[in-house]
Amino acid sequence: MPYKSPDDDLDSLGQIARSDDRIAVVRHLRKKPAENYFGAIQKGTGIATGSLGKHLRELEAAGVIQGDLPQQERHGRYVRYQLDDKRVRQLLKKFERVLLG
Repeated sequence: MPYKSPDDDLDSLGQIARSDDRIAVVRHLRKKPAENYFGAIQKGTGIATGSLGKHLRELEAAGVIQGDLPQQERHGRYVRYQLDDKRVRQLLKKFERVLLG
């Protein structure tokens, strides 16, 4: 993952927090880690297929989730996603430090 400045981290957290769909994806992967394919995530969250891909890419760019295949190898293949709990906790701790000083 490329280096992100603290401001980038806060922007990432803000983008996640402002989207009920992104929150739903994070919660789904946290509660049901075995249901980690696109179709299972779509079924479990009810997010429209057209929107889900965008949300997965944005969560992956923020480092909150990871796919098991590199982007260039994904065409026509199933990708399994997993939540990066450590990254989520890192973002939340950073937000707490900024907010509370």
